[in-house]
Amino acid sequence: MQCRFEIPQVAERAPALLLVMLAGIVTIFGSGTDLTCEGDDCILDDDINGVWIEDSSQRIALISDHGWNVNIVGNRGDDQLAGRILSREGVVYDSILSAYSLPGGRLSAVYFCSGGTASPLDSISLDYTSRYSPGISLMLRHDPGLSDRSASHELIAGIWSYSDSLDYTLTLAIDSLGLLSGSDTNGCLYSGRIAIDNPSMNIYRVRIAQTGTAHGCGQYMPNGAGQGLLLDEVAANDHLLIAVTGDIAALASASIVFRLTRQ
Repeated sequence: MQCRFEIPQVAERAPALLLVMLAGIVTIFGSGTDLTCEGDDCILDDDINGVWIEDSSQRIALISDHGWNVNIVGNRGDDQLAGRILSREGVVYDSILSAYSLPGGRLSAVYFCSGGTASPLDSISLDYTSRYSPGISLMLRHDPGLSDRSASHELIAGIWSYSDSLDYTLTLAIDSLGLLSGSDTNGCLYSGRIAIDNPSMNIYRVRIAQTGTAHGCGQYMPNGAGQGLLLDEVAANDHLLIAVTGDIAALASASIVFRLTRQ
């Protein structure tokens, strides 16, 4: 099934600007799909929301806002695709995903939908092309065990940390109102907020700013936005996966992916 919405591939030369334009004025590209439509013609599939798993790679896909907010990340937080997947009556008619290389989080490719289907609460099949990179295919399976769990500030509150073998450590604190703060050993400072859109779904809305004057911090991201997910390893809700993207300069975006352990 061919996606009806197509973007001129030359737009991939300026992906950050493209994503901003797509948010509100995508129709200037002159495609046959008018995303400014109203009423029944713009009703999107609600059952696409939730947590999905790609069995071949064990990527975790977080989909919310009827597909407008999508993060697909490696189970260990080692890669990220971010963008949107919009479907109506089981047909994916619009999807664009930006790929970020981790660690570092710099944009590496932009993928445009060439075809896809979505079976409610079952599976999503997607094919993508890219001007400068090989195309990719995704087969996602809905995971009710991860998706259909309560979300609350009480569940996510606490001290969370990540450490690696190179003596890097990141620590975040989330309070009972969802306010977030923290720092890492590179001199980066973090602040933001965790919000809950659906208390019956294990997906959190994340706003985070990364700042810092130390040379090692490496980037300044004042407007990171994305999603969070509570995971179980040794105990229930003992790990937190956060994936956000944001602007770091004019026409440049980057990502931050954390897989944190509760302290």
